[in-house]
Amino acid sequence: MTSTTQPVTPTTQPVTSTTQPATSTTQSLASTTHPTVSTTPPTTSPTQPATSRTQSATSTTQPATTTTQPATSTTQPATSTPQPATSTTQSATPTTQPATSTTQPATSTKQPTTSTPQPATSTTQSATSTTQPATSTTQPATSTPQPTTSTTQSATSTTQPATSTTQPVTSTTQPATSTTQPATSTSTTHPATTTCVGSWNPTASLQYGTGTAGNASNQFNYPVDIFIDSSDNLYVADNDNGRIQKFAMSSTMATTVAGGQGGGTNSNQLKNAAGVFVNSAYIYVSDVQAGIGTRIQRFPYNSVSGTAATTVAGASGFNGAATDIIGNCWSLYVDSSNNVFETDFTNCRVLEFPSGSTSGSYGTLIAGDSTCANSSTELNAPHAITPDSANTVFYIADNSNNRIQVCPQSGSGACSTLVGAPTINAPYDVELARDGNLYVVENTQVLRFPGASATGSAVLSSLNGAIAIAFDSQMNMYIAEWTQQRVLRFDYIC
Repeated sequence: MTSTTQPVTPTTQPVTSTTQPATSTTQSLASTTHPTVSTTPPTTSPTQPATSRTQSATSTTQPATTTTQPATSTTQPATSTPQPATSTTQSATPTTQPATSTTQPATSTKQPTTSTPQPATSTTQSATSTTQPATSTTQPATSTPQPTTSTTQSATSTTQPATSTTQPVTSTTQPATSTTQPATSTSTTHPATTTCVGSWNPTASLQYGTGTAGNASNQFNYPVDIFIDSSDNLYVADNDNGRIQKFAMSSTMATTVAGGQGGGTNSNQLKNAAGVFVNSAYIYVSDVQAGIGTRIQRFPYNSVSGTAATTVAGASGFNGAATDIIGNCWSLYVDSSNNVFETDFTNCRVLEFPSGSTSGSYGTLIAGDSTCANSSTELNAPHAITPDSANTVFYIADNSNNRIQVCPQSGSGACSTLVGAPTINAPYDVELARDGNLYVVENTQVLRFPGASATGSAVLSSLNGAIAIAFDSQMNMYIAEWTQQRVLRFDYIC
């Protein structure tokens, strides 16, 4: 609309334009004088649309008749200099090629400016465009669509910013693409090992003990229980040698850390080491003295042979319902508060002795009622115990009942049978491993029950006299074969 008011001004400004390009004035007059000449090249005019775009800016300087063409306002070279934005948009607009005009505005913008300092060039093109005004005069019909095109061009000119806007959108898409890559990199988390079912090489990779009974540092005399601490040290209850042997990781030579002073009843001695449990502070040992009574001895963690122990449970006596006496005890569990749980194989029960208990303290019945039987409240020769991951129940290897019992740790309520005969046959040990599966040791094999379910299968067989099981931090499996005087390690494979 600004350009529409300008054409009247150009009629007075062609004179100003005349002062700048003298040659242009002369030729403009020539073009004015020869309107009919322009009739000759109408065909030429369409073939030069690009020139026409530049020239229409110049040619509009002359004819007031092009006032009807919004582009005419652009045609005042003198005026177009102060109004390049308006004239630029419209100078490209008169172009009869809207699509080309879209790409030309930038060029057209530069050309009005160029036409001012370069009148000679402008003159040459003005001469060419001289035919154009004539065309617009001779071909009003063509001239008429041009204003219409001019209007369209203004819209097209407006579309340019829109196109320009589309490009930022395009550039926005690229960040989105770059966002996809982080997503790809995030998806590169491959915890493949967590899906491993787990198995063990059936051939033992390491043997502790020579396979012959003896009392050397690399020998046993009935290894009946084993334990692995958080540093992967292996502890073995060497029953008839009355000692606890400690093996550093992968070493087959042991150090005696409890007992080892000859079988006896002194505080620095063990008669028959049966069960062993180790935490960061203590080494707990059940010391069986058949016919006399069993005691639970607590040694400091850094104990060595000859170190004195503290008795935390046990009194004179071996058989009976009184909870201060303990019969054969082949397995221990100690919780984080140092409460001691022991399986009383002889008296068919599980007893708890709270932290701070001493010799002669009475225990609390957790499972069994001191009667050897097979009801849900009874046990028959319980041999081992292990807690569940939530520390709410115990899994108990109920040896003579051929079953695994699940009993509340609180001691309240009846036990339930997880699995029994014929799947289970005289279980000696039970262990809930770090993989969340329950493992049961029988004389010749190890059974696995995934997630402590009732359905299991053998993961290791061809054993002989297997009595205890333990796992290190890499899930390598250790089996004590007490009749073979050795402990075997089976390497974990996925």
